[in-house]
Amino acid sequence: MGLMDKPKRVFDSEYVSIDDFLFYIAFTQEETVGDVASWLLYNCFSENINSYEVDRHYRVWQGKRKYGADKNIERFFNQITFDGYHSYFAYMKFMEEKGDDNNPWKDGFVSERHYKLVFSNFYLNIGELYKLDYIKKINVDFSKAKDYVYRIYLCDNIEAKPRSKNSIYHIDTIWCGNTLKESKKNREKVTPEQKETYKQQSNIVRENIRKVIEWAASAESIQEADEKLPKAIGDDIKEIITDKENYERLTPIQKYTFYMKNIVLPLARKIWTFDKGTNLLMRKQVARLVVELLPNFDLRENQVDDWLKQSNLVPTAITDRCAQHDYGNTKPEKEQREVIMQKIRDKVSPEIQSLIENAPKF
Repeated sequence: MGLMDKPKRVFDSEYVSIDDFLFYIAFTQEETVGDVASWLLYNCFSENINSYEVDRHYRVWQGKRKYGADKNIERFFNQITFDGYHSYFAYMKFMEEKGDDNNPWKDGFVSERHYKLVFSNFYLNIGELYKLDYIKKINVDFSKAKDYVYRIYLCDNIEAKPRSKNSIYHIDTIWCGNTLKESKKNREKVTPEQKETYKQQSNIVRENIRKVIEWAASAESIQEADEKLPKAIGDDIKEIITDKENYERLTPIQKYTFYMKNIVLPLARKIWTFDKGTNLLMRKQVARLVVELLPNFDLRENQVDDWLKQSNLVPTAITDRCAQHDYGNTKPEKEQREVIMQKIRDKVSPEIQSLIENAPKF
């Protein structure tokens, strides 16, 4: 047992992240995240409770208070109650990616002048939570909140499933681009045969991830870095494997990412072949379609969008349209885009299994 195992174990048993806290209440009480935050503010939660911040050494200190209320809680809850946490998360991603771009935020009901970036990476003390009567009444075990993978939908509703005990398959919160109602409706259309196909895909993915990690962690992989790399590995993994200094910093998550890119990026390339001449599928729309076509992979739209942004796959015609702030949002263009996307669903879905099976194996 390492010296830092105990501090980590003690911290995990005594504290819950603010996201897991909100998501777990929303999930167990079948409420939206925004409504949970509003209910907590109504009960003077920011005045009753302290937030805590932690560094990488597991040193914990109390958040600042202002006018008798915890500053972290008050500011963060105010942001996510304007139009829900999902909308605020989209705003945070927009601000993170905009760089020197001066384009204003336009994608939500809330004006950019209302939103602001606030600190949200803080924790709550579980013992302190149970001292509040209104928290005790909902009868929730917050020590279990971190044991789930959460899906937060466009409507701010939450679904959750138990987190894998294998750290290789660690997945963060999944931000969905549709509502919970739409998602359930889509699931009802899935046939038993499709469910079995998704299950097979998932098994193939997990087995290949295991093989990737075993290979990348082996002495054989370092030797091969100086000799011959598997042809199907993307340029990014070639770079990190051939640079031994970078290789020493390779994490299981990075290995998982490299494997997933070898499925996602070829699929995106295939999708854009259906859009030649029309140029209606913007990068984020392709990311959304990739996530839809790979429903069993627990991918996030913003995650796939980041991979596409970093790649050279986005057609020049699409890049040029976006540079002119032309996103194809007229009614005829939207209707034509939906026709193209449906054609892709019909044509590409049968090829997904082959794409997964041909991904690099070690």
